[in-house]
Amino acid sequence: MLRELVEEEVEQELGDEFEEMESPDDTTEQTSLEQLESALSEYEYEYEVKPTSAVRSKVVVKTDERQEAFDVLSGKLSELGYAHSGFGTYGSSFGRWTKVDSRLGSVDVFIKPKSKAAPQAAGKDYEDTLAQTISDKFSAYGIEVETAGFGHGSDLIIKSPAGGEMKIEAKTTLGADFGQFRMAYDIQQQTWKVVKTKMFLKKSPQMQELLLNSFREDLRPYLDKYCTFPSLEDERLNAKNGFVYGLNPHPGTGQIKAELQSAWFQNSAQLLAPVDFINIVGYYVDKGDNFLQIRGAGLYALTPDAAAMVNAPQFAETGLISNLRFRFKPHGSTNDRHSFTAAVKIKGSLQKSNISLDNPEDHDKILAQLISK
Repeated sequence: MLRELVEEEVEQELGDEFEEMESPDDTTEQTSLEQLESALSEYEYEYEVKPTSAVRSKVVVKTDERQEAFDVLSGKLSELGYAHSGFGTYGSSFGRWTKVDSRLGSVDVFIKPKSKAAPQAAGKDYEDTLAQTISDKFSAYGIEVETAGFGHGSDLIIKSPAGGEMKIEAKTTLGADFGQFRMAYDIQQQTWKVVKTKMFLKKSPQMQELLLNSFREDLRPYLDKYCTFPSLEDERLNAKNGFVYGLNPHPGTGQIKAELQSAWFQNSAQLLAPVDFINIVGYYVDKGDNFLQIRGAGLYALTPDAAAMVNAPQFAETGLISNLRFRFKPHGSTNDRHSFTAAVKIKGSLQKSNISLDNPEDHDKILAQLISK
């Protein structure tokens, strides 16, 4: 069990300064592909690299939020010398970016949907669908519905003229990551640290605190004791500026990945460090949410008052468990680049709620409670 919780002998002697590591700027000259991969790593997008010739590569960024990715990456790619062309052409509705460089290599960049759903449905936003359905049905009663979009607030806020209010976190599946981050190994200080990428810093302050605390308390003691490298000179390690960030693309990347997994994770593909489930519930409460809606499962209360409001079960009492999962996250195939990534995962058998925003027949019950408040 996590090597008996690191044999209960590792003391927390590392201070907050270890979480202050910013993503580094590599001052050495990089190829066009290496520059692009550094940029994509900052935003934590998944992607695949497909060489099209000895001097040209095709990079496919995979995300279901393609418009957001396009907006986020446009400025950065322009800075790197990429030109965009061809909306609706080149096999992509978002066109492509191209950089032609005879010395550092040429690269074409595409954005494609990550999910297996049809492209036109890939970016459908669950919270917007819920908001539109409820607003269409109850706006005549003075019910107001707001969504957070890409902000840090509640995904969905339902208000009544009487003052009743529901602040809801909406998730499409229980298996979704409840927050993830990247780590790196500090070679000089021989300790693991959280890398504050741009995507990490875009998270709410509450989520950053939850992830940092979970890392310090539940994961780093084990990593510092057991997760080290046989040779820091191995060219398959992505080591620069005094840190090891993951694995480089290399014909032997799959081999060193398997060797490290065996040594670090006791022949498993991942490490699971238990996290107190009540901390997960507390995160949403601290953020201001009082309900959690999970598509297909229903509506759950995050506080006793919320449970009483609409007679919903309390999420904290569902018997679920949470873990911090650490793994080598691939960005392509077996021998492509890998990062050290951790994510909060929730597991267990979740009994369906008796009420759900997915069910139109339940909307009347919720409306009645809101109007009475």
